[in-house]
Amino acid sequence: MLNPNEQEEFRQFLKKIGRNMRKLRTDRSETQEQASERIGLEMRYYQRLEHGDYPITTKNLFRIASRLGVEVKKLVS
Repeated sequence: MLNPNEQEEFRQFLKKIGRNMRKLRTDRSETQEQASERIGLEMRYYQRLEHGDYPITTKNLFRIASRLGVEVKKLVS
């Protein structure tokens, strides 16, 4: 279990990933629906990830990076 400080850091980390996903999507002029279809994720799940509202698995992090044609570090940094 994470302590309160770690929980906040984790929340900010998820928000950062979401912002990076959104930037990559908008740079391609894609809608969330188009991006979720291309990546192979349900639309609602994709939306939650992009908003930083839901934890992302390493499998999906890798899948998103791969299907966007970027390295994982582009999503997490």
